[in-house]
Amino acid sequence: MYFDIIGTLKNHPNYRQLDNNHMNTSFLELDKNQINIKMLLLLILVAYLFSCFMRVAWIQESAKNPQFIWNNEVMINTNDGYYYAQGAKDILNNSKLYYSSPTANSASQLTALFKKILPFSLDTIILYM
Repeated sequence: MYFDIIGTLKNHPNYRQLDNNHMNTSFLELDKNQINIKMLLLLILVAYLFSCFMRVAWIQESAKNPQFIWNNEVMINTNDGYYYAQGAKDILNNSKLYYSSPTANSASQLTALFKKILPFSLDTIILYM
């Protein structure tokens, strides 16, 4: 037996047909008590600073665990970090070890630039990026 779902919905007592002249646009209306732009920027800044604090706190906590140490450096903790690190390493070596190396990616290029101008090791720069 075949059930016509659309027909069933149209016959439902709570169903209301909306045409182009009577479209429900209440979800497009903005709230009358909007947050001003200064408060929005302040909240964005607070969220950004909180994320930076949490990153540094994670590095300090993981430095205490010997399983996170490799060659006297704290290891990066994400797979994409290794992906972009390979691109930065290829940029610095003027080579492309793998075809899919992200040498054209901005994260790899920024990391390579920081390595050229800062006195830190590539591992340290990658960790803090």
